[in-house]
Amino acid sequence: MYAEETAQLIDTEIKRLLSDARTTARRVLTDRREQLETVTRRLLQIEVMEGDELRQILGIPHDASKAVSAPTPAPIPAGE
Repeated sequence: MYAEETAQLIDTEIKRLLSDARTTARRVLTDRREQLETVTRRLLQIEVMEGDELRQILGIPHDASKAVSAPTPAPIPAGE
């Protein structure tokens, strides 16, 4: 079990990480508001958007999307 001081340090760090993440998310949403509204209007028209169109609206080159793809999750062993 963690000592009370260690638990406090962990709690403080978690709060800092969450605060930083919230600040970053708000900044990204604010900075890209016009693009997000464009995506929203387009989705209201067509309901489903292909990646190429989304990248075009967001100004992301097609090849750059490969660099930011999410890793494939590890398989869950049978019986868990």
